Amino acid sequence: MKKNLAPKYVTEATFKKESARVNQRFDGIDHQFDSLDSTMRRMAVAVVQNTEDIKEIKKEMQGNVTMREDVQAILRHVQDIASKYEETERTRKIHLEQLMDFRPLLDDHEKRLIVLEAPKNR
Repeated sequence: MKKNLAPKYVTEATFKKESARVNQRFDGIDHQFDSLDSTMRRMAVAVVQNTEDIKEIKKEMQGNVTMREDVQAILRHVQDIASKYEETERTRKIHLEQLMDFRPLLDDHEKRLIVLEAPKNR
C-alpha cells in the first residue's frame, strides 16, 4: 500500500471556519480565566479579612485570659477574706462562750473575797 504523500492545502473558507472555531474556544477559555481571576481576587480579599479577624480574636482572647486571671486573683482574695472572717467569727464565739462560762465566777468573786477577808468568828 502506497501512502498519499501529496500535501493537503487548506482553503480560505476552511481556514476562516477553523480560525473562528479556535477563536471561539479561546474566548471561552478567556471567559473561564476571567471568572477564575475574579474568584481568586474575592478569595484573596476574604483571606486578608479573615487574617485580620483572627489577629483581633487572638488579641481579645489574650485580654480575656488576663481579665480571667485578674478575676480569679480577686476571687482568691475574697475567699481569703471570707475564711479569715469565718475564723474570726469562730474565735469570737469561743471567747463569748468562755466569757459566759466565767461570768458566774466573776459575779461570785466579790462575794468570795468578802468571805475570805472577813474576820473569822471563833
